[in-house]
Amino acid sequence: MDSPRASEALMEFAEKLTKYDIPCSGFQMSSGYTMSEEEPRSRNVFTWNKHRFPDPKGFCDEYHRRGIRLIANIKPYVLANHPKYDDLAKEGAFFTDPRTGKTGVARLWSAGGGTSGEGGHVDFTSKAGYDFWYNGVKELRKVGMDCMWNDNNEYLLPSDNWQLALESSATTEGTIPDTDPDRKDTGLWGRALHTELMGKSSHDALLEVVPHERPFVLTRSATAGTMRYASSTWSGDNVTSWDGMRGANALSLNAGMSLLQCYGHDIGGFEGPQPSPELLLRWVQLGCHSPRFAINCYKTGNDSFAGDLLKDGETQYWLGDTLLIGGVYEPGVREAKVYLPKKGSADPGFLNTNAPYQHLPAGAWHTIASPWKGSIPVIARIGCIVPVGKDHQVVAPGDKTNEANLPADDMRAVEIFPTPGDMSDGRTWYSSTWLEDDGISPPPVKVAQFTFSYTASGTEVSIRFQKDIRAFEPPWVKKGLTVILPVGDGRVVVSDYGDAIEARGQDEGGRRRFHIVAADQ
Repeated sequence: MDSPRASEALMEFAEKLTKYDIPCSGFQMSSGYTMSEEEPRSRNVFTWNKHRFPDPKGFCDEYHRRGIRLIANIKPYVLANHPKYDDLAKEGAFFTDPRTGKTGVARLWSAGGGTSGEGGHVDFTSKAGYDFWYNGVKELRKVGMDCMWNDNNEYLLPSDNWQLALESSATTEGTIPDTDPDRKDTGLWGRALHTELMGKSSHDALLEVVPHERPFVLTRSATAGTMRYASSTWSGDNVTSWDGMRGANALSLNAGMSLLQCYGHDIGGFEGPQPSPELLLRWVQLGCHSPRFAINCYKTGNDSFAGDLLKDGETQYWLGDTLLIGGVYEPGVREAKVYLPKKGSADPGFLNTNAPYQHLPAGAWHTIASPWKGSIPVIARIGCIVPVGKDHQVVAPGDKTNEANLPADDMRAVEIFPTPGDMSDGRTWYSSTWLEDDGISPPPVKVAQFTFSYTASGTEVSIRFQKDIRAFEPPWVKKGLTVILPVGDGRVVVSDYGDAIEARGQDEGGRRRFHIVAADQ
């Protein structure tokens, strides 16, 4: 936005987050901040539009004061009207077209839907190209952009025969010597190499500027090795539709099995019509159970690939090993069907975490009430736990600055799901383990380990809590751990190890709470 200025509109957005008590720990800056101010207007990587953002560092500082980290969109090509294009071309920073012996020129996305301009792809195997990128990321980090969003890195080149420089030390770092050292064509291997080198360059540059923080790189594409450097990705420009929302589940499940764990989708859809309030809310209900939650849209019309959608995606998925998430994928529907898998003949089943909070047998389909202004199905497996913290944004224990003066992460509780009283024998123990670190430090990371076990009878729930905090002690440990029973469970919690247990009454949802008092209290 030019009027009002984008920076002003984003500050208004930040005020609304505060007004409506919406937590936001990170904001993705799309490439509009790089839009040139003069014609031909295009998005020029590592530049700032000083009309939209007169004071980039001041803008970043203000977002940091609100506890919001910033993710900068960066694209691995340079358009011909970029202020550094000519110099980079002379230095050999781009691929070479063997037909001309000069910079390979391609049509590149430049300003918005359907717009393009001529330019060159950065050759990360060239010293000039790698250094340009590395230094550009460093400068963005110094201004206040905390994370990098490696975008458009599929390398859609017009020719497989464009030549690589293969001179940057990053090209051969840690690799087996090439059996064909004279091969310099891009082909498939060259494209994969560049997607990975882009990830490495962004990762290493961030780490150099702030050595005590683990880098965060979001990548649009990845090879088998890219996730060494990038920690998150997403499904790309999806379509606003009920089928588009449903089909995204299958993509997430496949991504998780392909080592892309921090994966998600553009909530509400990127292309197509504006979502109805019902569709948007259903998508938010699904998205808040996703490792990556971002609302990112660019509406270009009502029929972008409208007839070419994945419609038969999975309708449910696991969130960790405790919660099974269902969904509603059609308008006007107020209930959902979920299948609850059975684990052995003695499987105790599941509990509905929403009203009417019923016990649900395993190995069967169930119809779950799902009013669209209420919730989608969130079903808990009996015998598991969900560790939880405060219900608002907190500072990571390893954060050395805490510009937003966020409260400490000094509360931990476990929501447990014991067998109903009439099914409990007091002998079957269930156990779960979770790990914590300081949330900031780069590898090697010091980790704390916690194991929580419980069994239930008709009148009480016995617990065992073990912790290994020799390497790292989270700030909540000295305050003890709270145990939260399901709604309607009237049993008491006792310690099998003799720990002191205090009854803490009910929370606002009507769940009884019991606190394991820390030894030094």
